[in-house]
Amino acid sequence: MGEDNDDEEDFLEFHKAFDYVKCINLKRRPDRWQAFTSQSSSVAGAGVVSKIVERVDAVDGILLTPDTDVPPDECKMEWDASENAKYDPHIRPPMIKQCTMGEVGCTLSHVALWKELAMAVQVDASMLILEDDAIFHPTFSSSFPKMWKLVPEDWDIFYLGFCNVGPVTPVIQQKYHPQEEEGGEGQSDCLTVSIVRPSYGFYTHAYALRTKGAQRLVSQLPVVGPIDTWLADNAWFGMNVYYGVIGRSTCIIGQQRKDLKNDIVHSAHCN
Repeated sequence: MGEDNDDEEDFLEFHKAFDYVKCINLKRRPDRWQAFTSQSSSVAGAGVVSKIVERVDAVDGILLTPDTDVPPDECKMEWDASENAKYDPHIRPPMIKQCTMGEVGCTLSHVALWKELAMAVQVDASMLILEDDAIFHPTFSSSFPKMWKLVPEDWDIFYLGFCNVGPVTPVIQQKYHPQEEEGGEGQSDCLTVSIVRPSYGFYTHAYALRTKGAQRLVSQLPVVGPIDTWLADNAWFGMNVYYGVIGRSTCIIGQQRKDLKNDIVHSAHCN
């Protein structure tokens, strides 16, 4: 019982780091929302996630008509995969691709949250944006507070889940030894937490964004192509972007790759 309470208190520390915590979920996929709440609650404690995470209706791409329902000032469906192909060996010509409607819905869902944060009343608000396939690492409750202390103060975007494929710039690394932790007797493994600056990578299932970062992204609209590729292709528009890992390369929020049907077909892999 005491350990559960400790996890809940640590998870609430995670809540204090952000003004908003949102999770994008399609209305027609209550199974994915259930999977998300069940898994995250198993890490944080029953009932804690429901107090912290706000479910947000995703824009459902299959309900959109490309010619009439896709705002041209928010999303451009035709895109060039040439830069992406340097990092993804599965991409084949032609390099001019057309976004799938699932990708469009994903983009519009994120853009809506960017706009919400850009107009926030707080001068320097922050929002953690999650997708419903996000999976919290078993050590998340204890690892996050340590990681968050290391994040540079100038961050605009901080990825808690990321797929890095390019060169990185190490920023800071800290090792936490069991004897330094309260009640650490009997533990043998130390925890290494690293903050890294990426040059190219994918995924938008778990990232934090500040008001000024949201304003910068909104000013660069429309998103051209898949949202994660657009960000990386444009080097995040010069913003201060970091991601964190524990151990050698483990993110503290991963993605569910099994058991859940994926709603998004990736246009990069379409001919």
